[in-house]
Amino acid sequence: MEPADGRGRAVDPADVDPVHLLPALHRSGHRDDGIEVSIEGVLTGERGPISGEATVTFGGQRAHLCAVMRPSLKDQDRAGAGQDCLVVADGVTPICPDDGAVVQDYAETVINAFLEQRQTELAEVLQNAVRQRPSTAGEAPACAVGAARAVRGVLELASVADVLAAAQCRDGRVVVCVDNRVEKHEVRAALAFYRSVLSGEHVDVARTEARKGLLAQRQRRNRTGSYWVMAGESAVAEEVKVIRLPLADVRTVLVASDGFTRAWQELGVLSGVAEALDPTVSLDQVADDIRTAERWRARSPLPLFGPSDDLTALRMTFD
Repeated sequence: MEPADGRGRAVDPADVDPVHLLPALHRSGHRDDGIEVSIEGVLTGERGPISGEATVTFGGQRAHLCAVMRPSLKDQDRAGAGQDCLVVADGVTPICPDDGAVVQDYAETVINAFLEQRQTELAEVLQNAVRQRPSTAGEAPACAVGAARAVRGVLELASVADVLAAAQCRDGRVVVCVDNRVEKHEVRAALAFYRSVLSGEHVDVARTEARKGLLAQRQRRNRTGSYWVMAGESAVAEEVKVIRLPLADVRTVLVASDGFTRAWQELGVLSGVAEALDPTVSLDQVADDIRTAERWRARSPLPLFGPSDDLTALRMTFD
């Protein structure tokens, strides 16, 4: 996982601000094409699938970090691993494909805001990211984000929209932080899609029609009674879902985009978030199984409403 600059380009590790780097012992990861990479700084899928692991220090504790990123064609997931901070951003797919690069840039901006301000109050981090949102002639960019931060002996789990942040405590409890207000709109669209397919509509036509409802709802997001994403409204700092736990009580942390969480939400690849938190479960294998299940469903009479999605997961287990 190569260090990258704010636009996703590979850079010399010596030129990367130390705040982006995971400290302590480092072990190389790998890409599927065999190129050695490291899980440090901003992670992008521009050069293909990425996976890796490292021994890190998080909140003063030694931990083992695993990461997997499998981009789809749209490639809008971004992730960050820095001192005391894990963060995943999932760009909102623009209506016009030409606006995709702007979404990627903004997702990276959000990641950098978290990595560079790891001890700053969460509300301020979110507001700073909103202020850095680029102006564009096309559709304004937006993204979902989830993070796990170590702040003065506390594990802070945060979620805007459907990126999950979860923890398993040493006593076995599983704590899940995910802002699922967008879910009801996605469920409605999926039901509309399946009703159309069952009535004989072609899959592509049914998917296009069902998405119209999602696009209409997009115009009403970031308002009272709707769902929220990282976009142009600083009030997102008041809407973020946050759970805080004593860091000493935590054994494992997971931050994952919805392309990964569909492993248990849609595909039956995992039994639930507790299995995803299990350090003996290979994130690479889960990613492979997700792609296999997606291909199988694509050939079935009832394919998934959403096609293959970007999937990203960061999992950290304390000694």
